Amino acid sequence: MVLDLPKTWEEWGGLATAVGTIIALFGLLGVFVQLRASRAASMVDTLFHLEELLPTYLDVHTKLRPGGDWQNVKANELKPDDWVRIETYMGLLERVGFMLDAGAVSARQVRQAYGYRIQNIVVNATIFEEKLVKRGQYWQEFIKLAKKVGAKPPSPRTWKDVPSRGI
Repeated sequence: MVLDLPKTWEEWGGLATAVGTIIALFGLLGVFVQLRASRAASMVDTLFHLEELLPTYLDVHTKLRPGGDWQNVKANELKPDDWVRIETYMGLLERVGFMLDAGAVSARQVRQAYGYRIQNIVVNATIFEEKLVKRGQYWQEFIKLAKKVGAKPPSPRTWKDVPSRGI
């Protein structure tokens, strides 16, 4: 097999362009792989930070659990500070939904790690009514997350009771 080398500067230039293009494509592939790895590492870091913050809401989590102090609470029994903590806890869990949307975690992973927390919020009739029905426009990301992980509203309510705003 005989390899014909370029004979003119023009042919050498064409060869150099072709080789340069191939090298650039491999470089772009490398950048893409690095960006994906960086994004995944960032999401994992966010999950670890979330895990660090969750214990600060242990009181809310405990009160929302089955048999907890807020299982059958009425809206007028919750103080403004209680509502702030509930809303902040919900907002913290919304961040998991952002990671789910970004593909950093799967719905199965979210369901296993945070599903019970999300379910305990959704099944609470007072929170469901006050936050997801009456003020659902402010909780679209939480509602979307709750639906994705299969959270069930308090009986006799259904997700159809929550006004749909582009979910």
